[in-house]
Amino acid sequence: MKSVILVTGAGTGIGKLSAQALAVAGHIVYATMRDVEGRNKARAEALRMLAEEKGIQLYPLELDVLSQVSADAAAATIMREQGRIDVVMQNAGHLVVGPTEAFTPEEMMKVFDTNLFGAQRVNRAVLPYMRSQQSGLVLWISSSTTKGGFPPFMGPYGAAKAAMDSLAVTMSYELVRFGVETSIVVPGAFTSGTDHFPSAGKPGDVARTSQYSRYDGVMDQIGARLTELTPLDADPQAVADEVVRIVGLERGSRPMRSVIDFVGDGAKEVLEVSERVMNARRMVRCAWLAALMLAAGCDQPGHAGDEGNTMKASTTYLYLLRKTPFFTSLDAQQLRWTIEHSREWEAQAGTVVADCAPGRQEQDHDGDFWILLDGRWQVEHDGEVYPSGHADPGKWFSASATHGDCRLVVTEHSYVMKITRADMDEMLFQGFPFETHLQQGRAYYRTMYAAAVPGH
Repeated sequence: MKSVILVTGAGTGIGKLSAQALAVAGHIVYATMRDVEGRNKARAEALRMLAEEKGIQLYPLELDVLSQVSADAAAATIMREQGRIDVVMQNAGHLVVGPTEAFTPEEMMKVFDTNLFGAQRVNRAVLPYMRSQQSGLVLWISSSTTKGGFPPFMGPYGAAKAAMDSLAVTMSYELVRFGVETSIVVPGAFTSGTDHFPSAGKPGDVARTSQYSRYDGVMDQIGARLTELTPLDADPQAVADEVVRIVGLERGSRPMRSVIDFVGDGAKEVLEVSERVMNARRMVRCAWLAALMLAAGCDQPGHAGDEGNTMKASTTYLYLLRKTPFFTSLDAQQLRWTIEHSREWEAQAGTVVADCAPGRQEQDHDGDFWILLDGRWQVEHDGEVYPSGHADPGKWFSASATHGDCRLVVTEHSYVMKITRADMDEMLFQGFPFETHLQQGRAYYRTMYAAAVPGH
């Protein structure tokens, strides 16, 4: 499927290669850079000529990541011309080389301004559109320096890239419930095919730098030494090709990380170990959910299939669960217990979560509890609808609290959780602080059904 893609830092290197490769693959690509009518005018014109020559949709666009106004204007232009932004590739960055001590805090702030704060300006410009669309991909270009062998005299750059990487991981958890995915591509060192080392900045404090004279030759040869370690076939085009591959994957199948490292500085191994440890419990849980879905023919749960909509299993994150109104009073141990004794589902608008019609209650296990984690749903009863959000008294539902026919229907893209009656009883027995929410819900449902009875 053709995607609308914004690439930052597309004037040179990995950004330029990726923008070109994505456009050749059939996507609509906005290759952004600053000063397209000034110092980057020739680069912008070269991209226009390439687009005309190959008949591809590749558009140079002004975007200075140091300016929120510029980032906002670029995003607005794309929305005006295309009506959507499907992918943002966070690539803009700048390398500096020199003794870390010699960089003033102000100089280090400039490094962070490009490599970290610049990405955040682009996030703030683009993410409101993606959240509104309930879809999108944030594709970050990180660096193996954040987890692998770290050459000296690149301290400010490494710190800024590590901060950017951490930001990417944190935001992946925060965006998932908006349908926005995250992938982090981790390139190793490339000393040819990019302007990274030739255009690297240096500290302005020459006197302080000179005090590191015992390392003279080392600082000046970092790029050359890395070149010696780099195989002849190491080409940054490999990173661009991986970007194209990831963008082309189906939603839900994209990798969280992908390492493209010809030097082999250890980043891939470190990341694999850390991801394996972090995801071990989550993988077991997802496998269990997948087995349940296969056993039930993937028409999950309730009667969603009857309406032409289905729910798919979703992963519950402790960080997000802690912020959900029904669970905010739980401690960490209680949250973990909840995650282990519940099932979370992603549901599209119109999906029937539960049906209390005659003959359905036994299927719906009328004592089980549904919790609205995010989004909105409504109870349909006696020709009336009773909507609720995840912070309202109707944020939980159980057929045992109803009287007569009713249906629980999701009204927008939402996340819901199912807890069996037995597990809910056990939680209450252990002292989980749910009683206030349950009492508010019971009062809400009593009022609802009383209003449906003539004379009340």
